[in-house]
Amino acid sequence: MALIGCQAALPGPVGTSAPRSPERRAPSSSATPAEASPVPLDFRARMTRIAGPFLSRGHGERFDAIVWTNDAARPMVEGRGGGADGAILVEEAIVHDIRGDEAAGLLVMQQRGGWQFMAIEPDGTVVSDGRVAACAACHGQAPHAVFPLAFP
Repeated sequence: MALIGCQAALPGPVGTSAPRSPERRAPSSSATPAEASPVPLDFRARMTRIAGPFLSRGHGERFDAIVWTNDAARPMVEGRGGGADGAILVEEAIVHDIRGDEAAGLLVMQQRGGWQFMAIEPDGTVVSDGRVAACAACHGQAPHAVFPLAFP
């Protein structure tokens, strides 16, 4: 059940990444102070799960995803308006490994005067620099959808 602004059906993902393994990064040794995460540590208890798990096709089919949202995004998710400042959508990435499922971090869209993108590594490191610039570019190409979106 998907409602799309000017289109009859949900198109495939826009600007998809080629399938590849998740990146493993060494912890940052930067002297720059750490950016605070807008996602609470107990987000599973404080946010609403709206979809998943499903294969995240738009992110190179590298992981399964579970999508969460906060109360500020509720009107948007329910199709009653756009994203108000403070609205947060979180895609929790889960990688399947022979040892079992492993948390691969969070992909975050936050409305702060416009949509801002960041990734939160499993260790809590917030990435909001040039490494997530592709997120804004790709999502900017996507058709503007009206929620609720249908997730595969």
